[in-house]
Amino acid sequence: MTGFEPYPGSRSTQPAPRRIPDDQPFLVRLNLSRLSLAWVVAWIVILGPQVLLIADFWVPAAISTALALIVLVIYLATNARRGPILGVGPPGVWVSRRVRGFIRVGPQFEATFLPWSSIERIYLRRILVDKRVCVRETGWRPRLGARPDVFEVVDYAYRTPFNASLTFADRPADEITAAITQHGLGKTKIDF
Repeated sequence: MTGFEPYPGSRSTQPAPRRIPDDQPFLVRLNLSRLSLAWVVAWIVILGPQVLLIADFWVPAAISTALALIVLVIYLATNARRGPILGVGPPGVWVSRRVRGFIRVGPQFEATFLPWSSIERIYLRRILVDKRVCVRETGWRPRLGARPDVFEVVDYAYRTPFNASLTFADRPADEITAAITQHGLGKTKIDF
């Protein structure tokens, strides 16, 4: 293994950079406080009934809470190192995407550049509470193999492996869609 695993169907043979370059005209980063708040609310909903049911046994409740906090800290630390999740400029779009594999030693994210000429369409898609801007490359079609992993299922749900969160972004969704429209209007199909 060379340390580079292109997404399925990729035409690139060069290793992908780990981060989106900071010299892009428009960058979007994750808002870690909003993301952590969503995780805390989810854990309260999941663990709250358990704590109430086993109130007499405080040790299991404390262990469950400690494990939830450890998972949250690891998740946020991983995403904090990620850098920008979306970059838009006159030549095209940069998207940061998770590298395949659940547990990895090494880079967890890679940055992929898509020139406007290779983008079939850009659209918005919402699944549960997360609204995302999705960038579909020309010729890429969603498909599930015989034994899909979590990332293949997510790619299939969003209809593209190139997507960035609007819900947990550091900029308002209107500002992000306006920047994409400004740079990509007339160069690709934009469905907002």
